[in-house]
Amino acid sequence: MAFNIVAGVNNAVYGSVSGSGSYEEGVEVTLEVTANDGYRFVKWSDDNTDNPRIFNATEDVTLTATLEMIPEYSVILNSNNSNLGSVSGSGNYLEGSTATISATPNLHCRFVKWDDDNTDNPRSIIVNSAITLEAVFETVNWYSISTSVNDATMGSVTGAGDYDEGDTVTLTATANTDYKFVMWRDENTDNPRTFTASASGSYEAVLQK
Repeated sequence: MAFNIVAGVNNAVYGSVSGSGSYEEGVEVTLEVTANDGYRFVKWSDDNTDNPRIFNATEDVTLTATLEMIPEYSVILNSNNSNLGSVSGSGNYLEGSTATISATPNLHCRFVKWDDDNTDNPRSIIVNSAITLEAVFETVNWYSISTSVNDATMGSVTGAGDYDEGDTVTLTATANTDYKFVMWRDENTDNPRTFTASASGSYEAVLQK
């Protein structure tokens, strides 16, 4: 004995269902709903939520799969001061999707936190509602580090530049052929020389034959 299994969707724009047909008694039936982009399966007309749905044919069955549009929510990002930094990741996202947001500080500035006190940057958010966040930036002290050698014909020094407070500065003196590094003018003999930026300063490498 054969039974008719008829499966459809509440709106063909939302998606489709496979598995309809005539099945001999006891044969396994598999009904599977495929939602189109931007839509999702909710339930069958008898309130069953299995997908795929598997059962044995024992009677004629007519089922309708209910699909719905996935809600879309806005993620709005702001900077507390556009002169200090910028944000990215604003936009509209489907419910349940992940938004990746980031805050980029300008030169001599730093990211502090989001206004909900989260300090992740970049930050991933599961979007289940509209959300507005502000990135908090602040300025930081910065220092100028200059370098020189006692005689430019003997070699050179790298590492000069502007550094934010707390940055690591590495100065390296490189002697030309037939010359050697002796010390820095303040008698420090580390080469390369590494320190944390906490003040502006000038550093002269002493080279000799």
